[in-house]
Amino acid sequence: RDGELTLPESDIRAIDAYFAPPSLTARPDGDEAIKLARLETFWMNVAYPNFSNPPTDNPKVRQAMLAAMDFEEIMEAAHEGQYKLNPGFQFPGQQYYTEAGKELLNQKNRAKARQLLQEAGYKGEKIELLTNRDFPVMYNTSLVMAEQLKAAGMNAELVVLDWPAALQRSQKETKGWNVFYTGWITVIALGGPQTLRQMAEPNPVYKPKDNKVDPAYMAAFNEINTAPTLQARQAAFAKAQRIAIEQVMAIPFGAAPKTQAVRANVEGYKAYYTPRLSNVWLTN
Repeated sequence: RDGELTLPESDIRAIDAYFAPPSLTARPDGDEAIKLARLETFWMNVAYPNFSNPPTDNPKVRQAMLAAMDFEEIMEAAHEGQYKLNPGFQFPGQQYYTEAGKELLNQKNRAKARQLLQEAGYKGEKIELLTNRDFPVMYNTSLVMAEQLKAAGMNAELVVLDWPAALQRSQKETKGWNVFYTGWITVIALGGPQTLRQMAEPNPVYKPKDNKVDPAYMAAFNEINTAPTLQARQAAFAKAQRIAIEQVMAIPFGAAPKTQAVRANVEGYKAYYTPRLSNVWLTN
């Protein structure tokens, strides 16, 4: 499920640990031979518009999309109810966590979306949502988003490729897509400038013209790398995040958990982004 190894419950006892589906929140049938470890903030469900391809080259169209969306409805469908809304590009507890720009996320405001579309001069141009079925999380996100955009007056249409082809199109082409769906894991875990690098020069994921990024964003991004104090770097991160959300460089829908199952005789194991076996041991 979603690219994870899943096994019949009868086979779990044959190994020491495995990645379980996030929906597994209790031991199968109360099995005392199994323990669950859960990382609540593992995967950030993300989409980003294409700044080079009409109509998402128009900032008011992108802002209309953001205004129209109900993130809870999207995350519920994408993650089987196992999610948390997350107002930004870091998770709570990380050094650079900030809620800057939160008011622009999960707006559920179709009237505002229609007003922005009118201001943009939108005439029903097709908005192509580039997705895949290899990762149900991404496909279900795109399905619900498409319906929400349609309800606000946008001509949203799915473009479904396999994951490698969709990823390559988003990286190599500026035509044939307006929104791309993915999940950020490692870049969120690394934090700080490594997270915001996705939207910075020289290779911003949202494809602005000539790969040139808003100077105010780049100034804030560079300050995260060069400011002499943590407080100054955190302030720069908050500024950069607000700019990214205002311009709709990327859309952070929310966070999904990772559940890992281990046998009851495995001690010291803690859920993490990838399995960590330091200070983990087996008891008799």
